[in-house]
Amino acid sequence: MGRSRPERTFFLYVAVYVAPVEQRIAQQQERDAIARENIAFCEKHGMPVGTREYGLCVEDLTDIRAKQNQRTVEDMERIL
Repeated sequence: MGRSRPERTFFLYVAVYVAPVEQRIAQQQERDAIARENIAFCEKHGMPVGTREYGLCVEDLTDIRAKQNQRTVEDMERIL
């Protein structure tokens, strides 16, 4: 048995408009959290925001996160 027209319309609205907006919000929140972590870590180790050292620190942290994400993906592929 199919869905009623209002249910289909609501589902389509959620799929087309709400879900992408919520996904963008979640992605922005993740970027903000990473930026806060970068600042906290790099400043803790004497590299204040705006310095060349801070930029290098953030690059290193970005590389570390990317490598960890790649290991996670590879682990998941092995499991599945």
